[in-house]
Amino acid sequence: LSSAFDMARLIIYATSDDLLSSIMRTQQYSTRTPRRTISVRSTDHLLGREDIDVRAAKTGYITRSGYCLATILRVPQSGQQYAVVVLGAHSNAGRFLETQNLYSWISTRPAPSADLSAQPVAPATLVSDTKLIK
Repeated sequence: LSSAFDMARLIIYATSDDLLSSIMRTQQYSTRTPRRTISVRSTDHLLGREDIDVRAAKTGYITRSGYCLATILRVPQSGQQYAVVVLGAHSNAGRFLETQNLYSWISTRPAPSADLSAQPVAPATLVSDTKLIK
């Protein structure tokens, strides 16, 4: 069992690896082995959109947890990055809609204080079953 906070910590940690972080920002990634080329296509519908700056993302689904999405999103106005985690969405589209709604909410809030701006990723804004947890 994992919490939204656990997932936020994991996605933040994953972005510390430059290669992994760059792969999580692309809609498709290919790599070559000695025997063949392997291509992976992201299932994150927010990637490639001009209105949301996705810095990292991981989708997931299991029956007990529903549709889930862990992301790092950058707000252009402040340059601040936030971990946004949606757990338990009832549909594939629902996890992206909830994330987009949270991104819109974050984008309209005042920039964090100077004390937080020095951090690479702000304290996680988390959602679990569509309830905001701070």
